[in-house]
Amino acid sequence: MLFHYHFWTPFVEETEEFYKANGFHVSQRIGRYQNEFQSFNPPQTWEDFRNKPILFRIIEMKKGAINITFGFGKKVRFDHIGFLVSDDDRRKIIDSAK
Repeated sequence: MLFHYHFWTPFVEETEEFYKANGFHVSQRIGRYQNEFQSFNPPQTWEDFRNKPILFRIIEMKKGAINITFGFGKKVRFDHIGFLVSDDDRRKIIDSAK
């Protein structure tokens, strides 16, 4: 089962809006501000911090069993896919990798 995928984008606010329009909700926002990682989670909105120089490392959005994570990057770039697997499948995958 697909658990999540992660990517980088220079369009973090626009990406968040796209996923909201498609039924996802923001579960967390973590960004670097004034040399510290801080949370900008809901109920905060972009109106609360849009003009601050925040480097968002993770914005996590959820819809059912799927979550999407993205952060600021200089270009749109896919990072990884995460799958939710049973313990038995996990053991098979590890054995196969060995």
